[in-house]
Amino acid sequence: PPRTSEIKGSTCPFVLTKSSHKIMTIITGTPGWSMLTTAVICGQLVAANAAAEASPSLRESENNKSVPVVTERKLNTYSSLRVDAMYTYGAPSIANPHVSNPGNKCIPGLRMYTEDKQSDYCAWWDWWCTPSEQITNTDFAAHWNAADLPHPKMSTLTLIWRDDSQVEYLFNECKDEDGLVEDDFQWWPHSSNSAYVVDNIHSIEWHYERRLQQVPKITRGPSLEYASIASCGYSTSAQGVRDCLNNYSSGGNGLPGIDASLWEVGAFMNHQFGGDDNDPVVVYENTQEQDVDGNNFKKCILSFSGSESLTGDLGNFLLWNSGTTGYCGRHGVHIGVRNELWQITHDEQWASVIKPQLETCHEVVCVGHSLGGALCNVFTMCANQGEENLDEADDVGMWDDFDALAWTKASDPLTQG
Repeated sequence: PPRTSEIKGSTCPFVLTKSSHKIMTIITGTPGWSMLTTAVICGQLVAANAAAEASPSLRESENNKSVPVVTERKLNTYSSLRVDAMYTYGAPSIANPHVSNPGNKCIPGLRMYTEDKQSDYCAWWDWWCTPSEQITNTDFAAHWNAADLPHPKMSTLTLIWRDDSQVEYLFNECKDEDGLVEDDFQWWPHSSNSAYVVDNIHSIEWHYERRLQQVPKITRGPSLEYASIASCGYSTSAQGVRDCLNNYSSGGNGLPGIDASLWEVGAFMNHQFGGDDNDPVVVYENTQEQDVDGNNFKKCILSFSGSESLTGDLGNFLLWNSGTTGYCGRHGVHIGVRNELWQITHDEQWASVIKPQLETCHEVVCVGHSLGGALCNVFTMCANQGEENLDEADDVGMWDDFDALAWTKASDPLTQG
């Protein structure tokens, strides 16, 4: 279907015209520019390289005023929602109807997926030619369930590698007033797109972080730094997570991450099922954040890890439990992801280690890559919508889903700044 998006309240098609193709070719072919990011938004071409994104003049330029800004709020009142925002990388869709915040509101944060494109340009003299393009590859995990289950109601960032030479991005902003019907981009990537498991573009480091580096900060928000959380969340020990974060902070892998001097591993568990299924869950905490009144508050990031092996949770998710079931007061939830989260939240470590730590947090952000992102989706649904979905419900099992997962959120600031 045609790609459309709402930017600052006005709807416009993201269609590359013949002229915009030529403009992009001229700009990206300019000597002296290395990796260049380009985006066509409402007929405007926005271009920025990695070095230019830090320039105040770029952020204030007329072309960039139409670029949506992804930021995290500074608290002035503490939200009653248990999960304040969600950042997912290559997450499969997990439910129909879609996941949202109570009242069908947008979930703050960002859903990201990758795709590769090839362009068919026209010769300058061939005026009868119509430029075309084709999607040659899509993140297979984000593509999974694409025909049956929409993605959550939240802003979406498509990270595009075009013609094996440049990064582009496509940002679609979620609007609370969009109603119950899903936006087109909640069904992206489309089920007809090519998506390869073997020759995949799913790696958090090689495909997500390196593309995100070319997206302006005002558009990507904290998603580049949070990618280190998703990557380090695969470690099967608390010390392994710390070592991973320190490596990011020291520039050991050449990629930016969260500042390890500000963030600590507050809680860690590893749910093990069978011989080769490890499900690490980490709570990161930062007590240096300040709200608008100058009070310190504790910001936490909860991460779920992605799949490890075909015989473990990947096989359980992709192959053997692909239908839908009920969970936490609603139906239409992917069985494999529901089972995975149920096992984690009914592990004794969740009740004794993770929940007590979450109860000390004023703000909670859920982060996950691949299956970890899918777990974030179901987790956020239950944590934020559970009471709404369970209203007047008499299903004891679904009440148990919520009671095992939920916690009482901290409400008072830590100290006066």
